[in-house]
Amino acid sequence: MLLEQYVADFKTLCYLGIATAIACLVSVICQFIFNVFSDYKVPFDIWSKCDIVNALVNSSVYICFITFLDPKDFMDEQISSWVIYLQLAMVLISWIRFLSFFLVISAISRLIMTLIKMLVSCFTFLFIVVCYLVLMTPIFFILFQETMTACIDPIRTLVFLYDSYLGTFAYTSVQAPEYEARWTILVTIHVFLANTFVLNYLVAILTTVYEEMLEKGDFAYKSNKYMFIERYFIAMQD
Repeated sequence: MLLEQYVADFKTLCYLGIATAIACLVSVICQFIFNVFSDYKVPFDIWSKCDIVNALVNSSVYICFITFLDPKDFMDEQISSWVIYLQLAMVLISWIRFLSFFLVISAISRLIMTLIKMLVSCFTFLFIVVCYLVLMTPIFFILFQETMTACIDPIRTLVFLYDSYLGTFAYTSVQAPEYEARWTILVTIHVFLANTFVLNYLVAILTTVYEEMLEKGDFAYKSNKYMFIERYFIAMQD
């Protein structure tokens, strides 16, 4: 009985969520109608796109909760896990929309744009790290699959190499002392390459991006502020 009451209260809050999501969608629809009948076009900027994604995702999830969710579903571990994942997705999208408005605040805008630029630049670094780990995995797996627990299968080997990359490793092998010299040499080479070259490469990338954004951050902030003002200024010209 208590669970049913909680579900009823939860669905009541879902109606409020649908109302806020539809409000975002109505705003975008009004913008689209304005562009159809006006000579001055309001661009679909990042804030409009955030409104569209936020409205569609949140309203869809809330409608699914209201329509299909029953009290007994919360007793099912798999269904309850999906409910949690969907809620996390909605929270993430809602926060992205909320943070997008900080792009027009000078100090915060520079930090956000620098962070975004760093994340984009790190994709190249992540590709190099993945290629390196994929290259080293078969070497360790072939040599130590029968003597080391950490290399008993390719997945564990990959996890061990990643942990070693982060600094969690051992130079000695208790399971197979006869392979200790070979193990020590390969682990030393792996840690030297991963920590000295690859990790310093990441530091160099982030340092370069930060120095670059110190110069371009003010221009990025003014561009965002111009786009935000433009969406209201154009409408007043008609």
